Amino acid sequence: MLKDNGYRTFYAGKYLNQYFGDRVPPGWDWWFGLNGNSLYYNYTVNINGTQIRFGEKEEDYFTDVIKTWALDFLRVVNKDEPFFMVIAPPAAHAPFTPSKKYSGMAKIKF
Repeated sequence: MLKDNGYRTFYAGKYLNQYFGDRVPPGWDWWFGLNGNSLYYNYTVNINGTQIRFGEKEEDYFTDVIKTWALDFLRVVNKDEPFFMVIAPPAAHAPFTPSKKYSGMAKIKF
């Protein structure tokens, strides 16, 4: 319905538990779906129908990567064009892995 009404659509993040897709679900212009469950490093993502593997470098941190994709989408959307954006990071439910840029900081105990 959104696309029928002129919206550009964007999805980035965890889609479904144990999702392993090689196609873009209907209705999405930009698709960045995590394969598998709640990984922050060493994961594979379906990016617009292509499987891309990310490693364990600091810049591969999943939450930061989907933020970058979201900002890129916002930069190309026409300011007069309606859009619908979903950002679905797996954080922060246990077990979680903080970004390497925060290593050495005080740990919070729950």
